Amino acid sequence: MAGQPTKRAFTGDRVVLPGGDQPTAATIVVDIQTGKITDVYHGRRSADELQGVHVIDAGDKIILPGLVE
Repeated sequence: MAGQPTKRAFTGDRVVLPGGDQPTAATIVVDIQTGKITDVYHGRRSADELQGVHVIDAGDKIILPGLVE
């Protein structure tokens, strides 16, 4: 997997963060090998800002970090 990103970021306008009472714009970075959240950023981040991370833009869909179906 050389040269492949080892992290994936999910960014959107409606992210439910711990302790927050309303969804907010945020970006969650996940290590794709372990499945663990490694970083949480308030506000949206782009691929240019997160070098080497594959960024998925969820737009206005709700993101719930840590929710497991």
